[in-house]
Amino acid sequence: MRDMNTLVLRQTVQDIRPNDKTRAFVRTWLRRSLTIPGYIILWLFTMLLSPVILPIMIAADYLSPGEGSLSKTRAVLFAMLYLNCEVFGIAASFAIWILSGRFLNMGKNLFIVLNVKLESLWAHAIFGGARKIFSLRFEVEGDEHIGPGPILLFIRHVSMADTILPSIFVAGEKGIFLRHIMKKDLLWDPCLDIVGNRLPHVFIDRGGTQTWLELNSIRRISMDLSGADGVLIFPEGTRFSRAKREKALAHLKKNNETLYEKAAKWKNVLPPRTGGPLSIIETARDVDVVFCAHTGFEGASSFWKFWGGRLVGKTVRMGFRRVAAADIP
Repeated sequence: MRDMNTLVLRQTVQDIRPNDKTRAFVRTWLRRSLTIPGYIILWLFTMLLSPVILPIMIAADYLSPGEGSLSKTRAVLFAMLYLNCEVFGIAASFAIWILSGRFLNMGKNLFIVLNVKLESLWAHAIFGGARKIFSLRFEVEGDEHIGPGPILLFIRHVSMADTILPSIFVAGEKGIFLRHIMKKDLLWDPCLDIVGNRLPHVFIDRGGTQTWLELNSIRRISMDLSGADGVLIFPEGTRFSRAKREKALAHLKKNNETLYEKAAKWKNVLPPRTGGPLSIIETARDVDVVFCAHTGFEGASSFWKFWGGRLVGKTVRMGFRRVAAADIP
């Protein structure tokens, strides 16, 4: 059982001026005024029309030349699953706010614990449903290297699908609470927005002008890691593609020949963006790094691949490798 005081301390304190806090508050609730009712309306629309939508998708699948995987039907079923998880998550997050007493500025410890549990339930529901809908298989090697914590988890990024893997195989199976570093675009997902901002996660603007502030936030959540903690980052900074790799290599060749020669050897990952990962390593100097490599989610790297059934029946292979803090220069 995690120490309650440690859970409370996990909340990131933003180093911003009062006026900035006010603007951030306004932006947050303007965004939520769109996303929360928008998702609920879309959910209602989809559920009410599902008796019509699903037969149409099944017919479209059978009429598609060479189509035998019911890819469109599966994609729509997953969209329905996702919307159900979102609406449940929104309702549950409101219930947690009431039941924990946070609306009266009470129950801070309980509030954090319940949000951690909700985050885990949401991730497992989406993962479990996707596994069945797309007939996915998983093979994992080296998972004995994940624990014990604390750890810094660096994972490959090829699709939105792989963002759920750490919540299942690290947080769920090994009991390590992960502090996530995610892109700000994900704030348009209301569940990630609401629960993510209640926990010590950081949402960064990859093209922003306040990099120093975001790196400071990353350093903060990398402090005081207990044996049940970890920090998660996708070092590539964006989803892998051949075009992105060529662009990144061209930039490195122009600006850093030494790094270019190293990165050019890596065929299936992008050169890492060093700011975030090095800030974590420098802050948590005594913490081991765990790398997670995987393959199999390439079929979800774009909408058209996903829609065309490239994910159906795939075997996702994952491998974990641990590097001791003492072996990091």
